[in-house]
Order: sequence, then C-alpha cells, then structure tokens
Amino acid sequence: MQYRHRMITNTKPGAFAAAMLLALALFSQLPGLEAQVVFETKYRHEADAVLYKALYPSQADIRIFKAEYQNQADPEKGIWHMTRYPSRADWKVFWTPYRSEADCTVYFTTYKSQARRNDCYFHLRRKKSKQENP
Repeated sequence: MQYRHRMITNTKPGAFAAAMLLALALFSQLPGLEAQVVFETKYRHEADAVLYKALYPSQADIRIFKAEYQNQADPEKGIWHMTRYPSRADWKVFWTPYRSEADCTVYFTTYKSQARRNDCYFHLRRKKSKQENP
C-alpha cells in the first residue's frame, strides 16, 4: 500500500487530468461515437432529411427509439434524442405526410432493444455531408 501511495504522490499535479483529456480526445474521434440529436423543423427547406412516420415496423427503413437523454443517443443503433433547440441538433428533419416525398420511412419503437438502423442512415449521412461540403 505504501508503494502505491508513493507512486500517486510522485506524479506531477496535472498529469492525471492531462492523461484523461488525451484519452477523451482520442475516444471522441472514433467512428460511431457521435450523438444522434435530432431537431424537428416546421419547414422542408430547413431540413437535412425528409422523413415519413410509418404505422408498422415492416413498412419502415429505420426503427428508432427516442432516448430521454442526449448521452443515450447512438446513431449506429437507431437511438435518437429529440431536442427543442436547432443549434444543439446533429440533424434537422421534416416530417412529411406523404411517403413518396420522404428520403426514409421511420417507425418509432417502444423498446430500446427493437431499434434498428438500416442503409437509409448511411444514405442520409452522405446526403448531409454533400450539403455541408459541396
């Protein structure tokens, strides 16, 4: 126990904090760790994606679970967090009443384990990146 105590006290004061910041920076660059925070727009021209709400899971391209907190969101698993502020959103979506106008069809699940992401997610991701980098 004395050896462990000496090892901790011999380190520089900010070394542990610096190591934690470095680890956080490295892990935040990994793919799939970005949040999926979504804002619902009132106007189609503001949206990154036009979506249609399906009545049944079999009709949907994506099955989404709405997370209560932002840190629970995971785009790889189809878990979204809805925000009230457009500046906090990763995606801005517009809900269309017509399936033929939609980029993707979405079904909202009741349980987190039922959420699934499909190829439509990658299609929307490419579409958004082209809009940002013409």
